[in-house]
Amino acid sequence: MDIGKVISRSFDVLFKNVVVLAVAMFLAGLLGGVTFGILMGPMLAGMIIICLKLLRGETAEIGDVFKGFDKFGPAFLLLLITYLAVGAIWLATIIFAFIPILGAIVVVLLWLCLGIASPLLGAFVALALCGIVDKNLDLGGAFKYGFDRIKTNPLEIWVLALVLGILSYVGVIACGIGVYVTMPISILGMTIIYLEDTAATTQPSVTA
Repeated sequence: MDIGKVISRSFDVLFKNVVVLAVAMFLAGLLGGVTFGILMGPMLAGMIIICLKLLRGETAEIGDVFKGFDKFGPAFLLLLITYLAVGAIWLATIIFAFIPILGAIVVVLLWLCLGIASPLLGAFVALALCGIVDKNLDLGGAFKYGFDRIKTNPLEIWVLALVLGILSYVGVIACGIGVYVTMPISILGMTIIYLEDTAATTQPSVTA
C-alpha cells in the first residue's frame, strides 16, 4: 500500500466530483445530526456507495447517498456498537476521575489509548461499511472483515487514517462549512484500500 498514492487518488476523485461528494456529505451530516446519530450509519453507507461508484469509473448522483438505507440494519448496528464502545470508555474515565491519584493515571491512559486507537476505529468502520454495501455482509461478517483487513497491516492503515483524518478536518478552517468538501477524503481513502484488497476496481492500482 502506497500511502502517498492513496491520498493523491483520493484528492483527484474529490476534485473531479466535488459537488456530488460535498452535497452528499452535507446531507449525511445533517440527517445524522438531527437524528442524534441514528441515521449516521445508513448515510455513511450511502457515502461509501457513492465513493465505490466514482472509484470504479461509474457515474454517481447525490441521491445515491440515500441508497445506504437499503442496508439500514447492519449499518445502524455497526455505528451503534461503535458509539457504545466509545461511550463505555468515556464513562469509565468519569468513574475513575473520582479515584485519587490512581484514578487520574487510569483516566490519562484511557484517553491516550482512545486517541491512539481513533484512526484505526475510523478505518474499521469505513472498511466494515464497504463490506456491508459491496459484499452484502451481515453485521458479524462486516466486523470480521473490518478486523481482518486491519490486522494485515495495522501500522500503515493507522498512518493513512491519521493523515486522512487531519486532511478531512482542514475544512473547519473555512468557518466549518469547508469540512463537507474535505471530509469525503477519508471515506475515499478507505474505499480505495477496500478496492485494492478485493481487487474489485477497474481503475489502475494505487500500488502500481
